[in-house]
Amino acid sequence: MKNTLNFKNNLTLILLLISLSLFAQKNDKYYLTIGARDLSSGISGISLGHIFIGYEMKSNKVFKAPQYRGFAPKEGIKYGTPQWLSGKIVQGELMSEDPEDVKASFKIEINKSQYDKIKDVVFSWENSTMQYGINKNDCISFVLVVLQKINLQIPIRESDSTPYYIYKAIEKLNN
Repeated sequence: MKNTLNFKNNLTLILLLISLSLFAQKNDKYYLTIGARDLSSGISGISLGHIFIGYEMKSNKVFKAPQYRGFAPKEGIKYGTPQWLSGKIVQGELMSEDPEDVKASFKIEINKSQYDKIKDVVFSWENSTMQYGINKNDCISFVLVVLQKINLQIPIRESDSTPYYIYKAIEKLNN
């Protein structure tokens, strides 16, 4: 009899925990942020610009700080390097972005599936040896891959599209 009561109590506790977990998951909120900033290269005052993403989950149970990521040349992002400015392909890296550097941003609420797909893209780019090339595989490319993966609208990219131009186009299409 005592074992039966313990089993019933344990089963009740397990079911309660499962229902609380499901309730919490229904109240979780997921967001994608598209951010942009000017990036002065230090070479004749050229402003190259930069676009990146942020992703976050807000929950009653857990706080996960927003993660900001952007694709850039591995070396020379602060001051520019003639190699990649002239169109040469160089080593790229997915870097953490400082939210304090954001000049413009907007946030889109997404679902858990989209959030998980963003994390998959980030993981893939972080663990690759991807090359960086302006208009070939750059910060815009990374953001467009993320948007495509989660089925958001993507602007047409022209060869002279700046990161800020793409940012404004994404905002217009998806906000």
